[in-house]
Amino acid sequence: MMKSRDFERLYSLYYASVRDFIKKYVYSATLAEDLTQEVFIKVWDQRDRLEDVTYLKTYLFSMARNHTFTALKTISRSKESLNNMVCEIPVLQTFADDDMQVKEYMDFITQVLERIPARSRTIFKLCREEGKSYAEVAENLGISKNAIKNHMVGTMKILKNAVEDRFGIPLSVFLYILLK
Repeated sequence: MMKSRDFERLYSLYYASVRDFIKKYVYSATLAEDLTQEVFIKVWDQRDRLEDVTYLKTYLFSMARNHTFTALKTISRSKESLNNMVCEIPVLQTFADDDMQVKEYMDFITQVLERIPARSRTIFKLCREEGKSYAEVAENLGISKNAIKNHMVGTMKILKNAVEDRFGIPLSVFLYILLK
């Protein structure tokens, strides 16, 4: 079974190249970041099955490609029927036109972030809201870059689960709709 230290090494070694690989398909830095986080969450969740994998890099990029294609299919379907989806999901009904609804969604994200440990919340805000790199945040907080990555993976997993539980859609689709 993959240990935390091995995962951190894998993450450090391949995060940027997996993100760039995904970005070639989605043309969105934000969506590429989110999908990359989701890929590494899947790797961590499936770490006990990775012992039999001979070529981990190939496996990782295949997983990234498959996850990206699945997300693109979901987004494509949601684009094709965005009006239907917006009407069918009451919580998304007036999203595009209603500032109050946008505020409600942002409040939901804020509430989820308030439930995570303070350190993870701080790291998430520095990386996502202030746009600082993992290296900058690590230096500012006096911790390793790998620790920053671990906090971000954990936070993204919590956000992903919360959005899926509340709205019944993948985080990437939620963010696509929110940022549209």
